[in-house]
Amino acid sequence: MASVEVNHPEEQLIDAEALDALARWPAEKLSREELVALTESGEIEAVILATPDIQGKLYGKSMPADLFLAEESMDLSSGPLIYDNDWDILEGPTIGSINGWADMHMKLDWRSLRRLATFEKTAIVLAEGSWVSGEKTEELPRRVLSRQLAKAAERGLGIVCAIETEFYIFAETYASAKAKSWVNLNRVGEADGDYSILHMGMVDPLLSEIRQACIASGVPIETIKHEWGKIQLELTLTYSDAMEAADRIALFKLITKQVCLKHGVIATFMARYSEKEGSSSGHMHVSVWDIEERKSLMADAQDPASLGQLGRNWLGGMMALAPALMPLFCPNFNSFKRLDPEAFSPTTNGWSLDVRTTPFRQVGRGSSLHIENRIPGADANFYLALAGMIASGLYGIEHGLEPIGEPITSAGYPGEPLPRTLPEALEAFRHSEQARELFGEAVVGHLIAVAENEIAVYDRQVSDIERRRSFECA
Repeated sequence: MASVEVNHPEEQLIDAEALDALARWPAEKLSREELVALTESGEIEAVILATPDIQGKLYGKSMPADLFLAEESMDLSSGPLIYDNDWDILEGPTIGSINGWADMHMKLDWRSLRRLATFEKTAIVLAEGSWVSGEKTEELPRRVLSRQLAKAAERGLGIVCAIETEFYIFAETYASAKAKSWVNLNRVGEADGDYSILHMGMVDPLLSEIRQACIASGVPIETIKHEWGKIQLELTLTYSDAMEAADRIALFKLITKQVCLKHGVIATFMARYSEKEGSSSGHMHVSVWDIEERKSLMADAQDPASLGQLGRNWLGGMMALAPALMPLFCPNFNSFKRLDPEAFSPTTNGWSLDVRTTPFRQVGRGSSLHIENRIPGADANFYLALAGMIASGLYGIEHGLEPIGEPITSAGYPGEPLPRTLPEALEAFRHSEQARELFGEAVVGHLIAVAENEIAVYDRQVSDIERRRSFECA
């Protein structure tokens, strides 16, 4: 399909090479020239073009590598914006109903090109989209994040990020789990053991293959540990610029699920699989850097253990807008089941120097000083979550905002409560002037429709707890 290219000069402000240089362990990626050589030698036979859908899953299609290099483009339908997690069509005035499922012309981000080790002789490249008019598809999650990074780049700022996430492994297939209605699933192991090397060793062949596949796919893993839950694992990815970090976590989830299936087990990144188990987090560690000087701007020059003025404003913006931007951090009904004091998760809007019950934690010193956002669960769409964190941080810098209250020094939950349910969070987001200012009407309207659909699905369901409490006694 023919398309019209529209130039967006602000996107050229991002110095990709400078940001790559900030990474401790740069990802093993491919250049276009390397892809040509690998295609000619037969080492790469296919290329997947993908973009994250509204839930953060990678969505796309494959093309023979030689044809891909000849075309260097591909169209996708609006599906990534229209389907929910049941693969049902979103209700209400969404992209699908407005534009009739029009195609998006995908613009390749060559910087994202890498092998995908879980597919044979395959590379993958991420992309953003535009309509036939040439206008950008603003609602695509990768585009939402790239706009915020462009705003940062206009100030000469680069956003450096590392993400840690947790997941459970079950000795099931997705088909067998569905047949059991997702309850009473067989586990790989029954032992709890936070930081336990013994219990981590129970699944070491699986973890080893995940690690190797990730590294071969340009997704460097920093640490692996056993978490609180029964065969619950935590992976921390090495730091990079924010777009690369979001790409890596999306690829990590895909690779992990594929390797698990190969081993006859399954993984879930639900925020909270069971009220009897520990929840699964998706913490984001973020700092602000001077792109040209390649140095962190977070710490006080006179006191490396304290936030400088920019760092304080960054944190102040995140705290000020966190209640209104919760749907970007916690997009699913289940996301909020994790925000429970008994699940060791934040429920109030506070900050600390090193206390894990707060939503915002100051970590490190000097060039490593950064802010950790502990609100998202493992189920987050990290393109949107990072966009929310960056937009609010930049808002804080622009308006000179200060952190709310003094740093919390002991475990607890002081401060104003954060929204505790998706309907409550949606109302705050719906009425937020700042959200519309930062993301635009199209993005806010689409995210409202997504949240409304999620709530409507849950409102129509009859749950196990209702049957348990009413079947006999009603």
